[in-house]
Parts: sequence; structure tokens; C-alpha cells
Amino acid sequence: MVKIGIVEDSIGDIIGRYSFLTEEHDVHVLYRDYYSFDSSEFAKNIQNISEEGFDSKKILISMRYPPESSREKRKFRKLGLPTESVEWLPDDLDVYFVDGLQGAWENYTEKYGKERTHIISGDPHVIEKAKYYGCNAKENYHETRPYIERVISQLTESLEK
Repeated sequence: MVKIGIVEDSIGDIIGRYSFLTEEHDVHVLYRDYYSFDSSEFAKNIQNISEEGFDSKKILISMRYPPESSREKRKFRKLGLPTESVEWLPDDLDVYFVDGLQGAWENYTEKYGKERTHIISGDPHVIEKAKYYGCNAKENYHETRPYIERVISQLTESLEK
């Protein structure tokens, strides 16, 4: 079982690109939600991810607008949502798949290391820059599942040795 980290700002990409991993692997998600402004929208997003097989206890949220008032924090808690923004996944995962995040991918390669971090982005400039700096990178306009499967297969083999 591979311990996988996903850093993504799109619910559709989390589900569409990575849900197949949840049956056989330990998958952690850092959802960078910088677009939702109310707790019910956050709750809906987390519910959507959970319904696709992701463990809700392993879904962390990085928020641009965390709840500030006591009333809003109570509302978040009632919905089972965190009241604090989180920026990082655990450091001990085997691999991290990171979206381009409008350039913020660099923070994650610095934190987790180039060897364990794979940048998957639809922005060709992000991919070009990541490759220039020696990072693992794959443009997501092409089929990314075979790429992800290959990375996981190689990790599985090395962990079994």
C-alpha cells in the first residue's frame, strides 16, 4: 500500500484523476479551496470527495477565507468541517501529486522534495518550468492515469523490496 498525497484546487480533478487510487492505497488530500465563501459550499465539496471513496479524515482544507466569527466557526463545526486552514500534508507520505496551483507548486517541491513530488498541470508554462528545475512533471491535457499508475507501480515495487 502506497501512501499518497494529493494537493489540488479542483474537486473535479481530485475525483476524476485520483479516485481510482482510494481502493488500494492510503490517500491523503489537501484541497486548496480558494473560491468558496460559505461553509455549506465547503461541506458540499468535502461530501463530494468522500462519496468517491476518499477518507474524510484524510481530507485537509487550505482556505483563503477561513471562518473568523464564532458563529461561522460553529456552523463549520456543525457540518464537520475544520475551522483552521491547513497548508501541508503529512511529511511521511511516499509520493505527492501536486497541481500547478498557479505557481504555488514550487512550495510543495521544496517541502516534500523533487523526488517524491509530481507536478500535474494543464498550464504548459508550469510544466516547462518544473521540468527545467528537474522536477517530475506531466501536462494534464494528456491522459494522466497511465502516468500516475506507472509512478505508483514503481513505488509499490520498491516498497516490496
